[in-house]
Amino acid sequence: MSTLSNVDIEKELMAGNILVFPFDEKNIKGASYNFTVGKFAYLVPDEPEGEYKSVYDADTQKIVLPPKSTVLVATDESIWVSHKIAGTYHSKVKLVSKGVGHIGTTLDPDFLGVALIALHNLSDHEILLKPEEDTFVSITFHYLKTRATHDHDNNPGRPDLVAMIGPNEEDRKWLEVGYRSNRNKNVLKGTLNTDPKFIVFKNARQAKFQKIIDNAPYIVCFLLIFLGVYLSALSSDKRIVFFADKITTGALAIVIVQMFADIRRKN
Repeated sequence: MSTLSNVDIEKELMAGNILVFPFDEKNIKGASYNFTVGKFAYLVPDEPEGEYKSVYDADTQKIVLPPKSTVLVATDESIWVSHKIAGTYHSKVKLVSKGVGHIGTTLDPDFLGVALIALHNLSDHEILLKPEEDTFVSITFHYLKTRATHDHDNNPGRPDLVAMIGPNEEDRKWLEVGYRSNRNKNVLKGTLNTDPKFIVFKNARQAKFQKIIDNAPYIVCFLLIFLGVYLSALSSDKRIVFFADKITTGALAIVIVQMFADIRRKN
């Protein structure tokens, strides 16, 4: 099992093996992706049969984590990963430094939907979070050595946990939005592929890849020129020198032809 770098994450996003919506390129870090706070946030009651209460304050548009409490917070993003990818959720230092306990849970292969994260406010003061803006958990992706064969058994939107919490009507509607609750990953994929932010990201990556393809002849020719000069300078064998000179001359000719072709194309 190996950890995905930002390059790997971008590659798998482009290939459709990781789907994240809403998508924000700035949330891609060196070896992780930061997830954002959703509006769905409920205080875990002290008593076993107690009532779960929403801690989203509509007036301030913030989530309030009371002192010495546990709050279940849904990620604003919905996610799907293929059978060859798994993940782990981790705390953000900024949040831990305010008094939130460490986060540790897993992302199974083929998971689909929002993640429900338990935040433990260990401090003696309230901690505020801004939904759809503040990031609060980082996910690290891992390649599996072999493709997972067990299907994920948690339904999108976690209806089992929702039934336990008994959310208000507004939060229930929030969870029932297609890309959060649909069991077909293609709904999430279709939503992502029409997202302006993801389109900009995808076009930029495709343009970068095309630039590499366009420059490939130059790279190959310059390597051949270097090889020809190197062999010609160091070898005392006339046949090798003759062959090296041919390589150098041929590579230079290709470079010149390619340069003229590029100039004509741009004009």
